[in-house]
Amino acid sequence: MNKITKVLGLSVAALSLAGGIFTTNEVNAKTTKTLITNKKAVKKTSKKKAKGTKYGFKKAFVFSKDLQGKWYSNNNLTPDPLEIGKSTLVLPYTGKKAKAVVIGKVKGTNKYTWQMSGNWKLKHAKAFANVMRGSYKTIDKTKWTILSPVDEKSVTSGFAYTVKDEKIDDKTGETIKVVFEARPDDGKVINQYFTSKDLANKYTATKFADMTYSDINPR
Repeated sequence: MNKITKVLGLSVAALSLAGGIFTTNEVNAKTTKTLITNKKAVKKTSKKKAKGTKYGFKKAFVFSKDLQGKWYSNNNLTPDPLEIGKSTLVLPYTGKKAKAVVIGKVKGTNKYTWQMSGNWKLKHAKAFANVMRGSYKTIDKTKWTILSPVDEKSVTSGFAYTVKDEKIDDKTGETIKVVFEARPDDGKVINQYFTSKDLANKYTATKFADMTYSDINPR
């Protein structure tokens, strides 16, 4: 009986010990999981607080590589070439360099730039002077890069650009790159640019078959 009792006692003790270890591990696991969850929650909250920038400029807008470069037009309303860098451009109508940005929300608010008050916009007018909002829009299956004022939700008062390879010789199949400028609301071409002045002089008045042209002169 003593042997049996000892064996049973040992078994009960072993089970109790095992149960104790399991319970402790389980508690530790739950505690660790809670700490990790809380840490993630704090990190997530911090990220939420960090969102937004002073003027609502989320980041630089990057132009596609095929659109980057210096482009010429001989339209008499286009005094300067169109110069497109990685995130900047020189508008041919003004000759001034502008920075293209992606619009986000204004820091400390849940609003975009165009949702801010008139007084706020007036106060920060200098910050918007040489900055344009960059975005994309597809019109009649053509993807356009849109540049518009940063403090307007609508992009209709901006410029739309796209670049295409256009055939200039049916016999040889020779093509040239053309940058088309259009109105963002309808995609109708108001100007077109070429890689050199000579090409501009030769083809500015050409109407390429795959594009729709506006009768209105460029701004």
